[in-house]
Amino acid sequence: MPAEKMEKQTGVRVIAAALLAFGVIWGCRTTDPGDSLEKPASGKRMPSGKIFFSHGTLPLGDVARLLGETIGGRLAVMAGLEEYPVRGTDHRNTTFGAVADYLAASAQSRALELPQGWFICPPGYELLAQMNVRDRLPARYTGIAATVAFGAKTPLYNVFSVLSHNLNINIVGDNYITEARCGELFLDDASLSDTLEMILMSARVPPSELVVEATDEYILLASGRNPRNSPALLNPEALEDPDTAALMERVVPMVVLPSPGANPLEVAFGGQPDTLKEVLTPLSRQLGIPVAAYRSMGDIPITPCLFRNIRVRTVIELILRQWPVDTFGYEVSAERILLRPR
Repeated sequence: MPAEKMEKQTGVRVIAAALLAFGVIWGCRTTDPGDSLEKPASGKRMPSGKIFFSHGTLPLGDVARLLGETIGGRLAVMAGLEEYPVRGTDHRNTTFGAVADYLAASAQSRALELPQGWFICPPGYELLAQMNVRDRLPARYTGIAATVAFGAKTPLYNVFSVLSHNLNINIVGDNYITEARCGELFLDDASLSDTLEMILMSARVPPSELVVEATDEYILLASGRNPRNSPALLNPEALEDPDTAALMERVVPMVVLPSPGANPLEVAFGGQPDTLKEVLTPLSRQLGIPVAAYRSMGDIPITPCLFRNIRVRTVIELILRQWPVDTFGYEVSAERILLRPR
């Protein structure tokens, strides 16, 4: 199988435990021999016909996880509902939608059937279903699809890092967005836009607040409350020097923050925010040029992120754009990159 196709079909399971200990489960989905999977014109891959699913009395998040592992389909549970108890029962000769309704009722919620899949949320949160990322992505992302699953309470900075690593793309959010945590979800063979929409809905990100900036190089998910509008580069005339311009345009194969460690994928799964002063050395090593900052900026937090095949300039600007303020920028020369107040 071509490497590109393998990347697009990667399946990931992230489980967030109470202490944020992360693990990965790779495996096959099992269904009743009489079941089948179909992919309608809408692109939604869901179990068709009758299904058989049994579970004990468990929290909603655990039952949803079990459903994904044994039946598949697409289901997202809004964050905050995962601890509601679900009474054990046998779902025999029924539909996927009926099972979703049963789970939702256990949390005094509704199961909404959407183009992206089923979404469980309480009354009053239906506006989350208006999330729209699809219309804001360039054509470069149209053919990307994956089977993914994330455990409830997973920070979105870990979610975006895992997706970036496995899909060979660059997804980053500002601090307003990445501080949110997703709900329990699993998505069979979902497009990138469906995946992002379900993740953001499960994390209760208001659609009216989301700003999507997407190029062929990166996808930035930011809050409308983020005031950054000014150019980040404070000395654009420096790019008139060919060596400096070439340095900033150089593509690096991978950058992992706050530090790549022995295994970048482990950082993607379990990385935690760190201060800028601790990030500068590993960042400099990965970019191949010294990156410095004013001492007063040393304690600014850097949330975990993972970049693939990206320009040096883009890495620096996306790091700055994590911060929900417009008071910092950077200067560049052939010798170093300096992050500083405006």
